This record gives sequence, structure tokens and C-alpha cells, in this order.
Amino acid sequence: ARVSADLKKNFDQKRMHALQQEFSTPTAKKMVEMERGAQTPDELAKFAHSPEATKPERVAMVKRIDAATKASDLAVETAFVSMKALYQGISGAGTPRAAALDKAIEKERQAETRKIRDATLLSLAYSYKDASDADLEKYAALYETEDAKWYYGLVHDSLVGEIKDASAEAGAQ
Repeated sequence: ARVSADLKKNFDQKRMHALQQEFSTPTAKKMVEMERGAQTPDELAKFAHSPEATKPERVAMVKRIDAATKASDLAVETAFVSMKALYQGISGAGTPRAAALDKAIEKERQAETRKIRDATLLSLAYSYKDASDADLEKYAALYETEDAKWYYGLVHDSLVGEIKDASAEAGAQ
């Protein structure tokens, strides 16, 4: 609901039309379908150790998609915003214990961010494992358009805001 409200508030018909055109191409439809595929932990672990997971040109394209969609940024924010809010709720906001936990979480954030980003990139790479290099290149380029950056920037900011609010509410409860 928040993403929808934020899109309505910042609606740009020209950009949305252009984005809709891009995502209506056969390549984009095929890639979106790949993203919807489920992955088991065993399949993901097997893929992680395959040569396909570390091909530099594919890794670079997946990183481009991640940078444009802010997928790993969202994963990091989700993990740490929710953790902080829950600990604040458990320990009592504004208490010395809460401040110590907050400091510990921030220290942990520095150490764990790379792992969360790598896991997100691996998951994306797995989603696109059956895509050709040419299709993956086209898809990465689609996400790098100004219209896609605008859209995914709005979506990211809306989701982070919702996660913060929901986490604060859960922590308070």
C-alpha cells in the first residue's frame, strides 16, 4: 500500500509508459519469469560452487542489475532496521542497554553487510542462470535507464520506510 501511495504521489505518466514498454519486450518478460522461480537451499548451494556463478562477465551484469534495483541495499536495510527495532523494543528505547545493543548492531552491520550483499547477488545470479549472456545484458541495460532508476528508487525508498515503520511497531509491541 505504501509503495502504491508513493507511486501515486510521484506519478510520472511518461516514465511509467516508457518503463511499461521496456518490460513488455519478450526478453524482459522471460527474465521476470526467471526471477519468479523458486530456489531451494540445496540448488543455490550447488550453483554457488559452479563455474557459472563466478563468470566475470555475468557477475558484472548481475551487479549492474543489483545496483539499479538496490536489491542488496534493501536486504541490508531490512536485516538491520528490523533487528534494531526489535532490540529497542526488548530492551526499552533510550536505556543504556538499548544504546549498547545499538552500538553492537552497528558494529555487526559493518561485518555482515558484505555477506548479505553476496547472498543477494548469488540469488540474483541463480535466478538468471538459464538466461543467455545477450538477454542478461539487455536486461541489465533496461534497469540502467533513467526511467527504471526513477521507479526502483521510489520503490526502494517506500519499502525501506515501510520496513522501518513496521519494525518500530513490532519492537514497541
